[in-house]
Amino acid sequence: MSETLLYFIWFLVPAVFFLMALWSGLEKISKSSRPQDPKLLFKQGLFTLLCVVLAILIDHYLLRQELADMIPEWLPLLIIELFLLPLILWIMALLIGGSKEIEITKAPNVSKRRYH
Repeated sequence: MSETLLYFIWFLVPAVFFLMALWSGLEKISKSSRPQDPKLLFKQGLFTLLCVVLAILIDHYLLRQELADMIPEWLPLLIIELFLLPLILWIMALLIGGSKEIEITKAPNVSKRRYH
């Protein structure tokens, strides 16, 4: 039961990114004043989804089957599972790198009028 709840919570992370990408796309279509880039949010959703799937595979096949005997009794498996996804997100972010820097493509209009 605890692993099902944990996996559900883990899948909420990429779901939020996909919902924000959808919302941002709808804002872009409706010509909202401050639309965000839906492509960037979608890429972040894919990244977190990849990390969640990797965390589930590690939890199911490595922690529960292979390393179960090596984990000390005083350390509950749930504690390790709780730190597994943040650890994978951190390691993958170090390996892949951050998002591309946002560049200003259009210079702002600057008034030529001088104040004396």
